[in-house]
Amino acid sequence: MAIVVWDGSLNTGIDTIDAQHKHLFEIINNLHEKMIRGDDEVFLLTTLDSLEQYIRFHFRTEEALMTKKGFPGQEKHMEEHRQFEDAVAAIEDQDEIDVRQKLREILSLLLGWLVDHIYDTDRELGKYLGSPTP
Repeated sequence: MAIVVWDGSLNTGIDTIDAQHKHLFEIINNLHEKMIRGDDEVFLLTTLDSLEQYIRFHFRTEEALMTKKGFPGQEKHMEEHRQFEDAVAAIEDQDEIDVRQKLREILSLLLGWLVDHIYDTDRELGKYLGSPTP
């Protein structure tokens, strides 16, 4: 069962970014499914690591595109990326909670943050890139 589902309202109009967002949803759903099945912590951590690597790759892709196109909202957009990365790191640094609890907290953070970020911030980037060159 999918925990997050892509729909057309999340399209940014940037094919590369939309494809990456869809892939992020797939990784999130895969991690959630493994948690429900009760998979071994090693498999869960491997999937989480894949998710985090892909998120970093995705953020750098967006940031390179913003730089290349001179997006005026780049600083704010990148700050949102850094804040998210810092929030994930803070959860991972909590020694008092077990791996499964950390995963639940990261998934909860990601689900709340990702859809809002795509809908507001990434679509703003898409509108800018779709407009005539400034």
